[in-house]
Amino acid sequence: MAGSVSGSEGGEWPKRFLGILREHLAVRQSMDNLEAEGIKRPVLMSLLHSYSDPESVRAQRSFRRRAGETAKLLTRTETLMTKSANRLEGVIEDIHMGLPSSVQSYNESSTLRSLRAAIGETSRLRKHFKRTSSKKGKSRDEELLVRLCLSVEGVTGRRHWEDLAYLLDAAFSALRLLCWGGTRYAWPCA
Repeated sequence: MAGSVSGSEGGEWPKRFLGILREHLAVRQSMDNLEAEGIKRPVLMSLLHSYSDPESVRAQRSFRRRAGETAKLLTRTETLMTKSANRLEGVIEDIHMGLPSSVQSYNESSTLRSLRAAIGETSRLRKHFKRTSSKKGKSRDEELLVRLCLSVEGVTGRRHWEDLAYLLDAAFSALRLLCWGGTRYAWPCA
């Protein structure tokens, strides 16, 4: 993903983005600032495109929907495993009529321990998928944005918020030009 703008990322978006760079001094200066401090343009453009791409939004929505469905399935699984473990525990007690656990068969005890451990793991996984499915935002992969910011800070030693803001705005504007037509970048400060 973060190497160069190619394949589905190639074509019109890079052309529009580079056109915005040529036309607008603030955007061009932001790109130049980051390049001067060691950020490679193809990597930066790939991350900008990936974050602004509508396919990213569709993929995130689909992933969150599947995560919600998985969380529901894990809830049912956890409930069934808990009922099974409780029933097995009751059966073991009835069979052994309260004899100490050392008399219980190893298989029954081992199965019960494994089932209880699986319930704990299922619960943790269910909570993870539930959190994932309920994330707010514009359904963008915010991890890409964080990765972009951390990459810039890691290479340059500074955060470059202003430069990144100009470049993200240009990335979305290039996308808008593609989606809604037009040949001019609607610079908000122009």
